[in-house]
Amino acid sequence: MAGLPVQPSDRVRPPPYVNEQSGVGKTALATRWAHQVASQFPDGQLYASLDGYGPARPADPQEVLSRFLRALGAAAAQIPGDLSEAAALYRSLLDGRRLLIVLDNAASAEQVRPLLPGAAGCLVIVTSLRGLPGLGAREGAARVTLAPLAPAEAIQLLRMITGPARAGAEPSALADIASGCGLLPLALRIAAEQAVDRPQRSLAWLAGQLASALGRLDTLTVDDDPATSVRAVLSWSYRSLTAAPARLFRLIGLHPGPDISVLAAAALAGISRAHAQQLLHELTDAHLAEEPVPGRYRLHDLLRDYAAEIAAADEHPDGRTAALRQLLTWYLHATDAADRMLAPAKRHVDLPAPPTEPGLAAIPDYPAALAWCDTEQANLAAAIEAAASHSESDIAWKLQAALRFYFETRHQWPR
Repeated sequence: MAGLPVQPSDRVRPPPYVNEQSGVGKTALATRWAHQVASQFPDGQLYASLDGYGPARPADPQEVLSRFLRALGAAAAQIPGDLSEAAALYRSLLDGRRLLIVLDNAASAEQVRPLLPGAAGCLVIVTSLRGLPGLGAREGAARVTLAPLAPAEAIQLLRMITGPARAGAEPSALADIASGCGLLPLALRIAAEQAVDRPQRSLAWLAGQLASALGRLDTLTVDDDPATSVRAVLSWSYRSLTAAPARLFRLIGLHPGPDISVLAAAALAGISRAHAQQLLHELTDAHLAEEPVPGRYRLHDLLRDYAAEIAAADEHPDGRTAALRQLLTWYLHATDAADRMLAPAKRHVDLPAPPTEPGLAAIPDYPAALAWCDTEQANLAAAIEAAASHSESDIAWKLQAALRFYFETRHQWPR
């Protein structure tokens, strides 16, 4: 945020907009930065929460414009009832003024556009849980994406709230709590407040509560303020999705491994590769998934917990079973294809023809087969365990058989 332009300009500056995953602190950052640069905008500031995500309905731009126009000195009788006319009056009143305008928690570019000034010297900050690429494409907005805190910053925040004496007595527990909170400021603050409210409990006890997926979201809840819980905040992003990406998000909660490829996601959901790619893009845009390397996606631990929770609640048991079987079957066929390239002369397990959709990854030669197994190793080990624990023993032993040559080549076996 410190690098955002604040100097006067002879043209309208594009609005910078801050987007993030739930709980990272976009509103707090935007508000604090606005206070720090307030002196550079002598005609004042305008602020509006657009309620794009949360329990309230999204704010109507006409209603926000009416408030802004009254703040700029327009009489109630002067305010047009037509949105385009109100926007024109708003821009006329801003002409020649230098104001900072903060539009918090926007749902869409369409919600924001009527609230953008046409005057040079004004600066707009827009925050949202989504990327709002339309603002960049049409208005030239500069995007600032907020990431979770660094581990050292997360520990510092915990230390500040719990107190130096208590934090100093259990330094290793602080790191474990930070990890269990996914380094998200909201989760860290809730966990720290839990520690303050329970002085008789050790920080190691709290770290243990956060180490397991069972009950982790329940731990990160404020008893007298349910809307502030991590579960509630994550739900705002989830509920903004349409049906198809919401279903894929739920199903990813069933995936046993640490990350997922586009093809594996397609197999899990029973859709085409192209459709899976589109839906994964929507999930990353909503900050419900991240793409650390091209073509591979993951959910941080709290999002995985939430996805698994809503999959258990909203997906029929038969549907969950079928989706997991589709995924495990895909991993089996893909591993068998790699194994046949690694060890063409050995005896292979007989399998039916692989499904045509979404198809398997292209593995043209030995190095490609080895690289594919290296990339998928953790997922394949997790798939074997998942198959064994979900009564898919036929898939479990065939996956192990298909991986034997690979593990012998790498001189390692999953524990």
